Amino acid sequence: LYYRKGGLAMYVLGKYLGKEKVNGALRHLLQKRATRELTLPTTLQLYQELEQVTPDSLSYLLSDLFTRNTYWRLKTKQIAAEQDKTGDWQVTLKVQAQKVVIDTAGHETELAMNDLLEVGLFEKSNRGEKPLYLRLHRIRSGEQTITVMVPRKPARGGIDPNYLMIDLRYDDNIMELDGQ
Repeated sequence: LYYRKGGLAMYVLGKYLGKEKVNGALRHLLQKRATRELTLPTTLQLYQELEQVTPDSLSYLLSDLFTRNTYWRLKTKQIAAEQDKTGDWQVTLKVQAQKVVIDTAGHETELAMNDLLEVGLFEKSNRGEKPLYLRLHRIRSGEQTITVMVPRKPARGGIDPNYLMIDLRYDDNIMELDGQ
């Protein structure tokens, strides 16, 4: 389905683990090559190096990105904001999430999802758009509601706003706030 998945997977891993850890794993693999511990490193050996720097809490992500043909279906179904007495804004997002594995014949199998994904809210400024809120949330399969407090009214927001995950459809991740 996606021929450049390897590059995207490395980018996502760098965002979740940090570039330093991913680069450290690559450097360690290259050092093994330079010392002739490995004559020709393979992708399996790269995967083992990445496993060494991946915390247990993110091991599912490593597997999803490198051992299975995993894709996500992420959608923001609704966004609403209400100002409270202190002047802050309570923003409520309804999101839908699904994770599927697609086999070589094209058959989809849904996986239970309990993944860390970015949720973002953005405000308009005279220089364009800037993040008002951008944090990881634990997202599970199905529809769920996320409520956050922000100091200013957002213009738009949604799930996986920076399109890190390999989503089968990106155009429904973010919604404009009504009345903007």
